[in-house]
Amino acid sequence: MQRVSRDDRIYVLAPHNKPVASIDSGEELIVETWDAFEGVRDPAKLEEVALRGPATGPIYVIGAEPGDALKVEFISITAVGDAVHMVRPGRGFLDTQFNQAHSTRMSIVDGQVVLPSGVRLPLQPSMGLVATNPHVPAEHGQ
Repeated sequence: MQRVSRDDRIYVLAPHNKPVASIDSGEELIVETWDAFEGVRDPAKLEEVALRGPATGPIYVIGAEPGDALKVEFISITAVGDAVHMVRPGRGFLDTQFNQAHSTRMSIVDGQVVLPSGVRLPLQPSMGLVATNPHVPAEHGQ
């Protein structure tokens, strides 16, 4: 089974992106991903340009052609490490109330997100962005 590293990331969906893996239809693979902050937890170290949202890939499906329907099944999603919520000045609907950057780190334990207060919430990981590559350059994700 192939594994695609989270280090094989892109920030723009564009036809010039070279595939990081090629798979046959029906083949299973493991895809590692970054969170939106690429592991950075200190808001002072984040630059606005860094908040682009990385995507792992692209992955080429052998024999797929424009117009084909592709079906992607997620067998499992496993969260690794911790979770973070970032508050940044000028972003979001409470931007005037929060004028200093702040991050809240949360651990992941036994399928739950544990807030700093000790409150536990069920972990519900998301697959994030899944897309086909456009035929013309587009700045999706930026």
